[in-house]
Amino acid sequence: MSKKSVIPMLEEPKNTEKILELVANGFYDKDIYKKLKVSSKTFQKWKANHEAEYEKAKSERYYNLLGTAESGLVKKLTGFKQKEVIKNYKYGDDGEKILVGETVKTKDVPPDTLAIMFALKAGNPERWNYAEYKKLQLEEKSGNEIKDIIEHLNKYKLKPPEGGSE
Repeated sequence: MSKKSVIPMLEEPKNTEKILELVANGFYDKDIYKKLKVSSKTFQKWKANHEAEYEKAKSERYYNLLGTAESGLVKKLTGFKQKEVIKNYKYGDDGEKILVGETVKTKDVPPDTLAIMFALKAGNPERWNYAEYKKLQLEEKSGNEIKDIIEHLNKYKLKPPEGGSE
């Protein structure tokens, strides 16, 4: 008795939509076909039938992740409040752990200096690149030293050696 194909089940519009949503939300193929309880080969067949839709969902994933990264960076740049739940337990006579209360604390997380430096360098690398700034300082200093030496030597009105060219 041969095994019944699950491709028709994957081809149902609601399932195709679900798969594409998982792809757009950052799930990897392996995670998807395991979640659907189908083989890799079966999933590859479905993917071949929906190549354009699959690629579009993958590009959406990129923009979703980029949006998440930007939101996280903004949070790090501005600081935020973070809730912390502390659970208090006691042990009963039978040794079982019993929750006796919860304390919720809110703490301020200050802006992250490293994130601020990253944003400044990414936004205006010419202005905020310290290494480049130091390099330019050294070049300027070297150039000024050479000018000073030339000016000093010009005081002596040196002439080229006999038989040499000017």
